[in-house]
Amino acid sequence: MVTDGVTFAWLCDVFVDPEVRGHGVGAVLIAGIVEDCRPLGLRRIALSTDDAHGLYSKFGFAQLDLPETWMERLDKPNS
Repeated sequence: MVTDGVTFAWLCDVFVDPEVRGHGVGAVLIAGIVEDCRPLGLRRIALSTDDAHGLYSKFGFAQLDLPETWMERLDKPNS
C-alpha cells in the first residue's frame, strides 16, 4: 500500500501463491488492509487487477466512476 495518509492510497503488488489460491488468503489480506486504512479516512483506494475483480468487489472496490479523468504514463523498457 502506498498512501499519502490523508486522501489517497494505491494498493499494489498483492500476490497469493497459486497453490493456496481459493483458500481465503487473499480475502484475509484485503480485509486487513481495508481495516488498517479505515482510521485514515482516505477518500480513495485505487488498484489495478487482471484477475481478482470478484475478490476486490467483496470489499467495496468497483469500476472507476470517471475513468476519463484518470491518466497514466508507461515507461517502455530499453530495447
